[in-house]
Amino acid sequence: MDGARIAPIPSQTIEIAGRCDGLDLVLTDPAIAFLTDLDDRLGLHRGNDVGEVDVADGTITRAVDRGMWAAASYSPEGLLHLIGDPVPDGPGMHVVWRREPDGSLTGLTDHLDRSSASLAAGEPSMTWIGDEVITGYEDAGSAGIIRVAPDGTVRHLVSDRRSVGSWSTLDGDTVVFASSEMTEPGALHLLDETGITKLTDFNDHLEFIAGHHFRVPSGGSEIDVWVYLPPGEGPVPGLVNIHGGPASQYGFGFFDEFQVYARAGYAVIAGNPRGSSGRGRDHLEAVVGDGWGVVDREDIGNVVDGALERFPRIDGDRLGIQGGSYGGFLTAWLIGHEARWKSAVVERALLSFPSFAGTSDIGPTFPLTYTGADYPDGWQTWWDKSPLSVVASVRTPSLVLHSETDHRCPISEAEQWFTGLLRNGVETEFVRFPDESHELSRSGKPKHRRERFEAILDWHSRHLV
Repeated sequence: MDGARIAPIPSQTIEIAGRCDGLDLVLTDPAIAFLTDLDDRLGLHRGNDVGEVDVADGTITRAVDRGMWAAASYSPEGLLHLIGDPVPDGPGMHVVWRREPDGSLTGLTDHLDRSSASLAAGEPSMTWIGDEVITGYEDAGSAGIIRVAPDGTVRHLVSDRRSVGSWSTLDGDTVVFASSEMTEPGALHLLDETGITKLTDFNDHLEFIAGHHFRVPSGGSEIDVWVYLPPGEGPVPGLVNIHGGPASQYGFGFFDEFQVYARAGYAVIAGNPRGSSGRGRDHLEAVVGDGWGVVDREDIGNVVDGALERFPRIDGDRLGIQGGSYGGFLTAWLIGHEARWKSAVVERALLSFPSFAGTSDIGPTFPLTYTGADYPDGWQTWWDKSPLSVVASVRTPSLVLHSETDHRCPISEAEQWFTGLLRNGVETEFVRFPDESHELSRSGKPKHRRERFEAILDWHSRHLV
């Protein structure tokens, strides 16, 4: 966890959540709700807790049973609402739940089979218009806003092809939100009874490349794909990008990386293989257990084949592949099993479950969630599902990127992978970023983010152009 998150008092500006009478906002029997871990063996068991503090005497109790909780908020009537999953054992679907007076939970958005939060669009949150909650809605590459009534009736406030990152409610039914689109890095919008009005035009003078969206069938599912083509008509190399998570998604929002690669002359190919969010629980959980490294590998293959079929400009003999975190895992896994790739960048990757399980900040829980195996009997399963077990088969020229203070995927993962490549005689280089974390590509120092782009483009230019 990043720390306790505290629900705000309805209609107040201070960060304490309380039950009130709804009229003069005088607090009666106030309480604070927060996310924490109340387990006796901190960090070793999956899930987290919602604590509730009685302000009068400081007593802390569990508000609900242990689950995978991401946000908490009280309605104006004082009913506790949560975003998360009451089952702590899986990847977790971000559903809005209401705690009833008897302590039971009522799912308000579970019938949608979609998450109310997105790793790609910002932290999960809830705001209120009367007794209706405003929250996020992630669907097949879009991240929008929905309004949920107490009976679970849902109204889609923003559901077009964009990525909403944050919002706030104003007087009446008015909502202000910030969002991006494929060719719009970000803008502020007003949503009222007349529709959506764009309020800012900071980026209107800039020109960006729009992606082409389509779907490909794979393993009985459908995979969303985006292809960004460079300007011009001639053949271009393809660069396959794999997102992290795996419970995240690419989509219709602006992504600086795709613009950089397309402007540099690469056809960017990006998809949401099984394991990604945005397509429901079955899609999300398909990589758990036997599916890990199997169904996602199949899907990436179909994504690439679909892109080559639809866009003849993409040169199928000049394909590079790259990804970070889980995307780094799958990149390394693919080049360990396939010879079609001419260049690879493995970034901030999970490369060995046995070492990851003992060094990562999520090591005690993530391997069990996705492989089904656990300490002390799961070593062989962990090894069999680790790219390091197939590093001897890699022949693809590979750049390794990693941050030295990455606690999610410690740099020892990259060091083991790099050493394996050297032993193979594979062309490889290792770029280490000092004083950077797992978030380098998103929130690292500008100098390092630029150097990262330069390293990636330089590497692919040697092998694909």
